[in-house]
Amino acid sequence: MKLSRMSRVVLRSIQGLLVLTLGSCSGGSESGAGQPLTSATAVTIAGKVDDGAPTSPLVNATCHFVESNGTQGAQASTDRNGEFHLLVLPERQGFLSCTPPGMLHLALSTFVSTMGKVAGETIPAGRLEEVSPRTTVIATLIAQEQPTNAPARKDALLAALAAGDPTLTPLVDAAVVLFPPLQAAGMDVNFETAAADSASEAPSASGGGTEATASSPDGGASGAVSDGAEASPVPNAVCTFALQVDGEAFVASVLQDLFAHGRVTRPDLQRIAGQVNQALAGRTQAITTAFATRFPTGFGSPLQTVATGADATYFLAVPAGLEGFVRCHPPAQDDLILATFVRARQAGEPLTGQDVTPAATMFSAHLAPTLLEDLPTTQANYLADIAGLQVGVVQSNGTISRFNMLNVDKVRDVGVSWVAFAATSLYASLLKGALNADYLTAMQGLVVRGTVDPAQLAQHPGVSSQQAQAVADLVNVSINDAARQVGAVPQVVLSTAHIIVPVTAQGSGASLPGATVVLQSSTSTLQCSNCPAVTNQNGVATLTLAGVPRDQAVTVTLTASSPRFAAKTVTTAILAVATVSVPITLSP
Repeated sequence: MKLSRMSRVVLRSIQGLLVLTLGSCSGGSESGAGQPLTSATAVTIAGKVDDGAPTSPLVNATCHFVESNGTQGAQASTDRNGEFHLLVLPERQGFLSCTPPGMLHLALSTFVSTMGKVAGETIPAGRLEEVSPRTTVIATLIAQEQPTNAPARKDALLAALAAGDPTLTPLVDAAVVLFPPLQAAGMDVNFETAAADSASEAPSASGGGTEATASSPDGGASGAVSDGAEASPVPNAVCTFALQVDGEAFVASVLQDLFAHGRVTRPDLQRIAGQVNQALAGRTQAITTAFATRFPTGFGSPLQTVATGADATYFLAVPAGLEGFVRCHPPAQDDLILATFVRARQAGEPLTGQDVTPAATMFSAHLAPTLLEDLPTTQANYLADIAGLQVGVVQSNGTISRFNMLNVDKVRDVGVSWVAFAATSLYASLLKGALNADYLTAMQGLVVRGTVDPAQLAQHPGVSSQQAQAVADLVNVSINDAARQVGAVPQVVLSTAHIIVPVTAQGSGASLPGATVVLQSSTSTLQCSNCPAVTNQNGVATLTLAGVPRDQAVTVTLTASSPRFAAKTVTTAILAVATVSVPITLSP
């Protein structure tokens, strides 16, 4: 979903400033003349923060007021009863956002207004302003709807909730169920949309936006976007994060996950998923129906940024504990998508060097979705196979006439490097030709067939048959010439896989040189040139397989044995071009 600029500002105002170091805030605010606010010059907002349960105040929570235009207001902390007093200038409106102590993202919010109020007044009269999971849902609705009279809209929504509105009550009840387990487990995740919008667009410490140097105190993923040919950057590439390479762009709010599915599904929330889903048993349909009604375009904006600077670098505040894919495309070529797999990170850990290139895309869009298991290790093997590869470009009158495969003597696996070279040549030719082709489909077709099919390229409405033929001719000539030069046979390379098997002793973890590894498979086309394999002095055996399917994974069985140890059998999935690691530990 893409919100208007004002809506994004409003959403950012709820949470964006919470990612700043709290110690830098004075605890007060200043008037327009630069003078500190006092109860005589400001309106006092008296409120209470609770987790939604009848008697569960949030003690020592930090609360901020941020105006609808993004201007930071006062800060206050809650007492042992969860109560606070906050000073706000008259004729202001915006959002109060409160986080439990030690947390940056698990925010509760509410909409507040001092319009028509006078300095020295305390609001709301005779009661406390509620900040809770239920007001957070109301606040998000107000932020996305942008009503002309926001205070009246808030009153109307609260009245609808009190009346049991079936399009609102299931969402609020679900939010109330979700928040306490998150807080109890210390899971500092984005509870609503504001943190996601701050991370994806604000050029601040929240970690996103258009600043290449942006970062987040909680870490994230960063890298450069390049066409891979002589390190040519892709300027102003639009980058998003997704849990699947072809899935929807990720929205950081855990409420988005809960509301869209009627239950908790996110991998990083599995510690509390069982408890929450059990409490919401039987309510899935009511939640998803209400969500579709109240939020027809989704709950917030996706995690997104623009790669900037001389090297087209990006930063995305990808939540800790989630693996997924960073996807980038040139600003005017939406279908020319590159992707890189990003492993799950620890809280506070920055993942640097997550470069988005055609070579990375070959792994991330072709190998990763098929293999699925232990992707970080398989990715590391792939990168080690092609490390040192360079793609040279020969131009004539400003037009690319040839791609050259360079530094072949420095790569670990010439065959895998040739595949990466082919994927890079295809992308660079499309990018330089300003063709908005479906690169992911074309790249996978290249891996399966060993050649670029111009008819497939021409299926895209943005590519003519003449343009498709020109690209195919350029790439096919380049990759075939490169194959001859490096001694690679494309049809063999594209059907070869490797299995690395470290064999160790249980308990001591010592490597077992001389262990035997036997492979078995029901796939008749598989051929192993060095089976049975024997582990080297480091206790590692490497099996090379030919005749491996290119478009689907196959299962093989590995049995390791060594004198004085019991044999052990494991199974794994393999795919052509991939190098998978299968550690085996033997018991005495």
